Amino acid sequence: MTKEIYTTTREKEILDVVSNWCEVRLSFEACGFIGEKDGSYTALICQNKSQDPANFFSIDPLEYLMFTEQYNPVALFHSHIKGDEQPSEHDIMMSENSCLPFFIYSLNTKNFHFYMPKKTKADVSIVERFKKKP
Repeated sequence: MTKEIYTTTREKEILDVVSNWCEVRLSFEACGFIGEKDGSYTALICQNKSQDPANFFSIDPLEYLMFTEQYNPVALFHSHIKGDEQPSEHDIMMSENSCLPFFIYSLNTKNFHFYMPKKTKADVSIVERFKKKP
């Protein structure tokens, strides 16, 4: 699989790219990372390694380590191919355990939900800017 990566200075543009990536992956949850470096945002889509990719996602930890060597983490994103954008109990647990905000996109509602864990590695002010984008 060819790596898909996108960089811009605009939060809305990153969210548009992520939603487009999700929209072309209709049979499994899309997943990846959003990071920041020198005032720009970068989104990277990862291969979903889950044994049940229609209902869960799993990302190779090495991809996370390589991404965070180059960028300050903003969030992990993934799609819900069924239901809405609200985080599942599993999403909440994984966000809390990883200390990463989760940006969840629903293919059904075409909306994002921004879940912020109690403790985070991300810059909260950056996450707030993403949340304000329509």
